[in-house]
Amino acid sequence: MPFHDIMNPQQLAILTAALDDFCRIGNIQKGTTEHDLASFFILSLYRQGATTDKALAAAVENAMRSPEISFGASGSGVQPSPQHDR
Repeated sequence: MPFHDIMNPQQLAILTAALDDFCRIGNIQKGTTEHDLASFFILSLYRQGATTDKALAAAVENAMRSPEISFGASGSGVQPSPQHDR
């Protein structure tokens, strides 16, 4: 059975650094639901093609400006903006 989405140490380091930066800026603590959501968010950006540290940082910054993404009421967590809920 072939394995999909196996990452080398360099790729993992890029993702880890992006997640750490995102969580530091958003005041998101490890071990929380918000941290889990943030990790899925970062991985999603990576899978969409932001595969270098600079590209991932730019994608995170661009996504944070999007009206579809906002920090939660407590100032942490990634949530869809209420105006985009259907």
